[in-house]
Amino acid sequence: MEETRVVLEDGTGMREIRVRQGESLMQAMRRTGCPGNAVCGGNGRCGKCGVRISEGDAAVSVQDRQFFRKEELEVGWRLACTLFPTEDLRLSRGQAADPSFEILAEFCENAEEERRVGEDGPGPDGEAGTFCIAVDIGTTTLALALLKEGRTAADDGTPERPLCVVTLLNSQRSYGADVIARIQHSTAGQKQALQACIQKDLRQGLGQLAEEYGIPLDAVRRIAVCANTAMIHLLLGYDCGSLGVYPFTPVNIGPVHGDGRILAGEEAHTDGKMTAEGEECCGNGVPVKTAGSGERGRKKSLISWEKIRVELLPGISAFVGADIVAGMSACGFPESEEICLLVDLGTNGEMALGNRKRILAASTAAGPAFEGGNIAWGTGSVRGAVCSVAIEEGRAAVRTIQDAPPVGICGTGVVETVAELLRNGLVDETGLLADAYFEEGFPLAETAEGKRILFTQKDVREIQLAKAAVRAGIETLLARYGIDAGQVARIYLAGGFGYRLDWRKAMAIGMFPDGFSGRIQAVGNAALAGTAGYLRSPDEEMRILALSGICEEVPLAADAGFNELYLRYMTF
Repeated sequence: MEETRVVLEDGTGMREIRVRQGESLMQAMRRTGCPGNAVCGGNGRCGKCGVRISEGDAAVSVQDRQFFRKEELEVGWRLACTLFPTEDLRLSRGQAADPSFEILAEFCENAEEERRVGEDGPGPDGEAGTFCIAVDIGTTTLALALLKEGRTAADDGTPERPLCVVTLLNSQRSYGADVIARIQHSTAGQKQALQACIQKDLRQGLGQLAEEYGIPLDAVRRIAVCANTAMIHLLLGYDCGSLGVYPFTPVNIGPVHGDGRILAGEEAHTDGKMTAEGEECCGNGVPVKTAGSGERGRKKSLISWEKIRVELLPGISAFVGADIVAGMSACGFPESEEICLLVDLGTNGEMALGNRKRILAASTAAGPAFEGGNIAWGTGSVRGAVCSVAIEEGRAAVRTIQDAPPVGICGTGVVETVAELLRNGLVDETGLLADAYFEEGFPLAETAEGKRILFTQKDVREIQLAKAAVRAGIETLLARYGIDAGQVARIYLAGGFGYRLDWRKAMAIGMFPDGFSGRIQAVGNAALAGTAGYLRSPDEEMRILALSGICEEVPLAADAGFNELYLRYMTF
């Protein structure tokens, strides 16, 4: 088969990609495991996969002209998803795909006290005993926490903290930012490729966790996994056909018990292979340092994956998954007499309202705006992303992640920008930007290259759609439960976006009812906390099953009241 040689350079280094005839660069990147940013799933609609040609040439596509100015096209900027190489190329992209992505690793135990996992650093080399691992598979990121098996509480009686946590990006993101895009790719013949992506990520995370704490992987006896329902389907290789069309029927939302081969995939049956990076591996395809090896040498550690017990937590419905069940458990829903609300904001706005007797849950399609998707200068939580904004006298003062030079706007920056535009009268209640900024957008900052980071009229519309979906979902659950906002004792915001969100500014744009004021609490990665709790107690499985059993899903798409509220809350 005829192939074209493409050399891609970014912050991670240089890699060579062989692009087959008739294949786009993005498709070749997926096939070869090269991380890519494809919010729209590689359909030429988001403009996030830009690369710059430094050697060679390629035709300009219609989509290229939509996202790049004439002078940018002239110096070689193209979209990877619409670039079909006809000659050897050397390319670069502005920022690394992985290393600088800020992923939440903190959570609050039982929503009472914040605990920074792994704060004591790596454990001693050669620590004896056996271990278990909690895993939260998110649509964008993964988090894994290491626990000592059999240990449930610290000396002061508080739940035992994880020994170490590692985080990494979900490489399925090159198939789209949201689960709908990935479901579509799965049903279009990419099921095995998507499954291989997440299995590889898990093997990488498990190997990294063992390496950082200094234990052999064969000391791991038990792994518990939570994820949304779509991620579970993609992990287990279920047919996603019924999950992506009405009435959205999952293959299985119950608990799943198996062994480590569920996570390891075909690599579990391969001995001593070499990874794509050329590292020596054990039989599972994971680079492993044995305890005490440090930088003194990498050794093989044979893993018996079938001896590791794997448990997948139960979900509630097609779009309210095990991650929400785990989050409710971490926030104390099974014991609470008071009515509480858990809200996890990402590409979907998942929420659960209730107490130990009755819980209503729902998922609303908030879209990727809260994670920087569909925003002209939107980006994930990467180094340099604008995360906080204040506007005074028509000028913006911004703060970026790690105080690095600005590269774009992440979700919290999007919310704060809109709140500040409203406060300064630069956006009216219908979402219309002031005349001076209507055409080009409001300037927030400049990149190191001198490009203006603008917040556009389209961006305002995107956040209107997202916040209206969240607010309407909350109001629908309140109405179904028969209470008002003032009767909710505590509101828990889960996830990375919620953890760093200024709830006052979110309230200013109408995302939350005024009645929630003063009772909103960020709980970090509640899903990981709940999954860690599941591993600590022999009774936790029954507790989790009972919790999922009292949950009733409210399907918002078919709810007339929700649709009416959605239109109402579209304005500011």
